[in-house]
Amino acid sequence: MRRSHSRKKLGSNRGGRVMGMVQDKVAIVTGAGAGIGRATALKFAAEGAKVAVFRR
Repeated sequence: MRRSHSRKKLGSNRGGRVMGMVQDKVAIVTGAGAGIGRATALKFAAEGAKVAVFRR
């Protein structure tokens, strides 16, 4: 079934990246001490989110 309503556009598309989708949001990242968790926390912070990180 197709939906007839349009989606709300979040952020702006700059060079293929969507900017501003997490601006002024809060992200809670567990396992942020290393690896994927750390990379995720850094990416959220770079995109403007407030980030709470937890590690073992």
